[in-house]
Amino acid sequence: MYQVIKMYGDNEPWWFFDEWQKDIVEIKEFSELPLAEKYFHQESSAYQKNYPHEKFKEPYLQAFWQDGQSRWCEECDDDLQQYHGLLLLKDFQKLTIKEKGTTQPTGGKKCCRMQHPRA
Repeated sequence: MYQVIKMYGDNEPWWFFDEWQKDIVEIKEFSELPLAEKYFHQESSAYQKNYPHEKFKEPYLQAFWQDGQSRWCEECDDDLQQYHGLLLLKDFQKLTIKEKGTTQPTGGKKCCRMQHPRA
């Protein structure tokens, strides 16, 4: 199965830190890649209209944000930018461009573990 995932939190979606799934706010599943791609591109267009900043990484990993959308982190003693992430995965694994196969997410421990409210 293919998943188009929307996330909201402190990190761009390509980091896949431990417990990255806690930032998921919506998942749509598709049995075929073309249907998932179509939905992904529709959602990407909608985000582009609503957020002035965007960044793309690898295939199907996007982050959108606007200035001033942040939260204070006591542990970090800093404001943390909040990102709206959009991902297209297969069986919750990253897709590769060449084969449209999958690769394992690489992540690790994140320094700031403070919980934050969802958007």
